[in-house]
Amino acid sequence: MNSVLVDHEFMNNIFKFNPELLLNFSKNQTFEETFQNLDLVNFNQNELCDGSDRIPDFAEQIENNNISPEIPDFPDDCLKFISDILLEEDFDDNSCSTQDYNALQATEKSLYDALGAQYPYPNPTSEEHKQITLKSRKKSRQRDEGDDDKGRISKIQATSNNEDYDEMEKYDDVLLCSEYEFNKFTQVNTRDGLNKSSRVKKQSSTKHDEVDLRVLLTQCAQAVSTFDLRTSNELLKKIRHHASPYGDSLQRLAHHMAYGLEARLAGTGPTISANIVDVKISTPDFLKAYKMYVSAIPFKRMSFFVANTTILKLAEKAKKIHIIDFGIFLGLQWPCLIKRLSQFSNGPPSLRITGIDYPQQGFRPAERIDATGRRLAGYSERFGVPFRYAGIADKWENIKINDLNLESDELVIVNCMYRSGTLLDETVDPNSPRDTFLKLVQDIKPKLFVHGVINGTFNAPFFITRFREALFHYSSIFEVFDATLPRESHERLFIESEGYGKEVYNLVACEGVERVQRPESYKQWRVRQTRAGMRQVGFDKGIVSRAKVMVKGNYHSDFLVDEDRHWMLQGWKGRIFCALSFWRPF
Repeated sequence: MNSVLVDHEFMNNIFKFNPELLLNFSKNQTFEETFQNLDLVNFNQNELCDGSDRIPDFAEQIENNNISPEIPDFPDDCLKFISDILLEEDFDDNSCSTQDYNALQATEKSLYDALGAQYPYPNPTSEEHKQITLKSRKKSRQRDEGDDDKGRISKIQATSNNEDYDEMEKYDDVLLCSEYEFNKFTQVNTRDGLNKSSRVKKQSSTKHDEVDLRVLLTQCAQAVSTFDLRTSNELLKKIRHHASPYGDSLQRLAHHMAYGLEARLAGTGPTISANIVDVKISTPDFLKAYKMYVSAIPFKRMSFFVANTTILKLAEKAKKIHIIDFGIFLGLQWPCLIKRLSQFSNGPPSLRITGIDYPQQGFRPAERIDATGRRLAGYSERFGVPFRYAGIADKWENIKINDLNLESDELVIVNCMYRSGTLLDETVDPNSPRDTFLKLVQDIKPKLFVHGVINGTFNAPFFITRFREALFHYSSIFEVFDATLPRESHERLFIESEGYGKEVYNLVACEGVERVQRPESYKQWRVRQTRAGMRQVGFDKGIVSRAKVMVKGNYHSDFLVDEDRHWMLQGWKGRIFCALSFWRPF
């Protein structure tokens, strides 16, 4: 009789990052991310154009040699903001997993169903909705948290937070290297050194391992899908022998995919997926890895640059700005915007940010969202920008327009950067939370909807089809890491295990509501958003041209930036990973 062979030690250590495993490797100093002052393009004073009506001033000036083709500066404020957060000390209980809420709810609901009880959905009007303002922060805290200990902790956090921002100015010369040094350092590591080293290691690896892991993984997935225990276990044994979290890109990916295949075969995928997202990830570890990521990989930086530049253009004559950020997380997009608003010639407008994200587990579901608001408030205070913040911890499809407290004299911007792909679609929920979210955005009627999406085709309902597409997609991503990040880097292992490794595991091992990642192509999103009552807005051609120059001058030559029907596309060696577009309601 065939049996499922499960390596329990192998499963128990799944994706749990263990720094002791790195003792055999030399520790690599993290890349320093340096955004220098955002030098805005001299746009036409007309409003942002629709459709094909563009403002080609920047591109034309380049062609006419009126502008130097030197690499544009990066804004430095994001790095300074990250450094602010790293100086804080209350990180021990903060989790940075973006999958916590979905996994927790799926597990709880299954337990309630087994007991024959109705699942108690959270009330979005309770403690999840909190307000933070610069002028009335203490009053709001005392009103929301009557307990003396909680009030004391809040006061300490608020006080130390302001001191952190004041103290940060003393360390600017240490934390922010010059633009010249950054460009030289980035180009050496991402263009020449790492690329050559990667090729040498790949060649030596190929000599020792005459096996195609892609073929083994695909064959194993087919055996698992038909519950062929003997073949599955034999193939898993071969994959484990050749896979390694410290090998080349394909070996690392195979290491994570093998976990998912084994769990799917054993029927433990949803349980383990829920457990691994419970592992607490310290905010400093995440931010150190994030600094390395954005220094070597341009996707986030270019998206923030294009989005913030466009928002600043719209805000030139506004007195009050309200940004509604779905999936705000740590709010790393906004420090640069805040600084640029403070430099407006007629004074900064009033800025209001509503940060929306899924609740965290535990007794303080809005803890991270509120902490993000306090940090942004401190940053606004430093630059003299009037600021208000509201944090909402709830499922996006549960949020109503009244929860946002819109005001008639506000310039409203809705922002969603690469998080909408985690929403359920009509294949799982007939009400389609994905479409419900877009309908909410349409009802808000923002001046601009900034939407960044992961471009993927591995959302098929059939496992084998989804597995093959995911293998193709993630093998390209891990190839990017191999070409741009040191193999022995602590931060790279963190990114691969705590970020993409968990995604791969969840995608392979789970089905139904337990599966978190559900990406669609940007063309499918275009259809959805048009159907929801939105029209696409064409951004200035010069912005995309400038992004191309930035990527070409600061990053690996295989990165690409392109434009297709008002979508800015970013990818690697011809494969599109993400897309950014602007929208308005009809």
